[in-house]
Amino acid sequence: YPGLRDIESTWDNYIRESILEPAKHIHEGYPNQMPTYAGKMSERQINGVIAYMRYLAGKTDNIPTGGPKPAAGSSEAKPEAKN
Repeated sequence: YPGLRDIESTWDNYIRESILEPAKHIHEGYPNQMPTYAGKMSERQINGVIAYMRYLAGKTDNIPTGGPKPAAGSSEAKPEAKN
């Protein structure tokens, strides 16, 4: 369908903005209660949240796949398996 990719991208961006700038999408009559996670979550973690939200919504196509690899020694780096 024409434009479907744009709708999917908009959905992902809405979630991303809601994580990083929660005050940007407040509905009238509701207070801003969510803290920002800017600087507290890596791109990979944000993509993981988006992928999980897509999974819950049944949008399993076009799931983000991680982003940049974590630096060696970072809290996100996984130890390599030893044989």
